[in-house]
Parts: sequence; C-alpha cells; structure tokens
Amino acid sequence: MKTKVAGLSLAAVAAFGAPAFAGGDVIYTGVKDPYAAAVPVPAPAPIPIYEPEYYVRFDVGAAWLSDGSLDETGSSMTIDDIGDVEPLEFGSIGAGRYITPSIRVELAVDWYTRGDLQQGTTNFTEVASFDVGLADPDVVTYDVTRQDSVKFEQDTGMLNFYYDFRNSSRFTPYVGAGIGVTYRQLTRTSSEVANCATRSNAGDPTRNTCPAVAPAPADPAVITEGTSTKKSWDLAAAVMAGLSVQVTDSIIWDTGYRYMWQNGGLTISSLTLTGTSDITIEDVGQHQLRTGIRLDLN
Repeated sequence: MKTKVAGLSLAAVAAFGAPAFAGGDVIYTGVKDPYAAAVPVPAPAPIPIYEPEYYVRFDVGAAWLSDGSLDETGSSMTIDDIGDVEPLEFGSIGAGRYITPSIRVELAVDWYTRGDLQQGTTNFTEVASFDVGLADPDVVTYDVTRQDSVKFEQDTGMLNFYYDFRNSSRFTPYVGAGIGVTYRQLTRTSSEVANCATRSNAGDPTRNTCPAVAPAPADPAVITEGTSTKKSWDLAAAVMAGLSVQVTDSIIWDTGYRYMWQNGGLTISSLTLTGTSDITIEDVGQHQLRTGIRLDLN
C-alpha cells in the first residue's frame, strides 16, 4: 500500500512540477504564475492602400456652339445663326497628376471635326451704280446667285485643375476649371453669278434696258474666287463638372460637362459683285459633353 501511495505522489510531482528549495522556501517551478506580466503581442502590419500619383485619360464628346456672334457684311446674302451650326465631334487625350487625394492637375489636347457655318446656295438682289460719264449714273439691279461653303474647325490645348469630392462610394463628383489656347481655321469656297434684271439712267432713257454695259460687269457677271483660309491662335477658358465611377483600382469611367469660351474673332472674305463679303465668328461659347476613361498609374 505504501508503494502505491508513493507512486501516486511521484506522478503528482511529475504533473505539477518538482519543488525547488531556495532559502528555505518551496517554489513550484512547473506551475504558471497567474500574476506574471503578459508578454506584449506586436500589432499586425497595416494593409497598403493604393494611392496613384499619375494618370492618363482618353475621351470622346460633342460641342455645341451657343454664344458669341456669327455675322456677314458686304452683301445681301443670309447666314445661319451661330446656334444653328451642327455639333462638332471631338476626341481628347490627356495626362495628369494627383497633387492630393482630392486635387489633380492635367494637360489635355482636343481635336475636333469640321463644322459648317454656311453651306448652300443663296439668291438675292443687288443694286449697283456705275459712272458712265453722263450727268447721271447707270443704276443696275442684279439677280444674284451665290454659292458659299464656310467650314469652321478648332483644336484646343488646356491646362485643367480639378477638385474631387471623395467619399466612401465608387461615385465621385468633381468640379474644375481650365485655361489654354485654341487654334481656329475658317475655310471658304465661293462663287457668284449676277444677271441684269433692270437698268436705268435718269438722264438718258435709252439706257433703261438690260444688258448692263461697261463699266458695269459683263452680263451675266461671273465671279469665282475658289477657296481661301483664315487661321488664328486665341485664348480659351473653361469650367467643368462631372461624375467619375471607380471601375477597378486603376480604371475610372469619367463623364462630364464643360463650358468653353474662346476669345477673339476670325474673319474670312470673298469677292462679290460690288466688293467683298466678310463672314466673322467672334467670342464663341460652347456647351460640351464628354465621356471616357482615366487610367491611374503608380
């Protein structure tokens, strides 16, 4: 029986630790001290957040000429209002940088299709006086048929600044403003044919019939100038607003509105029966819609 108890005692010592003696005190080294200080556990490493620094963009859109003036002087022909010009389609590329998570700056270039400022045939009446060496001049009324094609084209280079209203969703509204330059060109192809309708001379009734005679132009008078161009570089400014959608970590779908204003005027002239016809486009304002993608780069 004693042998059995001794065996149990040895088993207990093995399980709970053998006593150690130090200065007469008994210390059980195999039992965990419940009052010992906890060993600190290091915090987990932070998960890196994707923060791009640069981006490129590709857009397509359309521009509607709305403000400014489109006028013709020097003849009796009619011309469309600037708001009647067909929309100009365009493509755009740009590159930008995130200054902060909400502020970005970019350079962008836009290429536009040609638009028709004037296209077709115009019929009107023109009256001209000619000194024929008599007391009174010959007064000739012409029926004029004029064919005119005036095309407008533009390209722009802009420095743009944006502010993104960051939030916890994938949708980010933004506003912006830009300043830059615009290259504009007018191309005009025209011809004019004038036929004498009436001729009169207050002092000589014998000159009261057509055709017109010198120094009046030959009847019919044909004026063909062909094609001419006029070009200019001018200041452009714009304000923007839009909405971007985060498709992936690096792909953003961007849709926005831009109002662009172009400073200065551009005039192109063409010969007519009685002088020149001048078509002027000036201080043009445009409403633009665009959509495209931004690719974020690290």
